[in-house]
Amino acid sequence: MAFLTDQDQSSGHPLFELADRLLKRRLRFKARKQLNHVLELDDRLLDDVGVTRSDVQRALNQTLSQDAATQLYQSSLGRHARWM
Repeated sequence: MAFLTDQDQSSGHPLFELADRLLKRRLRFKARKQLNHVLELDDRLLDDVGVTRSDVQRALNQTLSQDAATQLYQSSLGRHARWM
């Protein structure tokens, strides 16, 4: 069942490809909803996590086809790389 994984193991069947795209879109939408709750955290907690409020907002401002959670994770990694 390739559409249940995050890997691009396309079976070539249009229905499986559609199901895969819909699942990925649903997961991205769910992640965005959760990131909206992250904005409710105070700045000290965000700093403990390793992101800023503007990082979260920037990730949420990406188009819906972009994965906001991955964008935020990459921002976090970039911030940590500068400290090392």
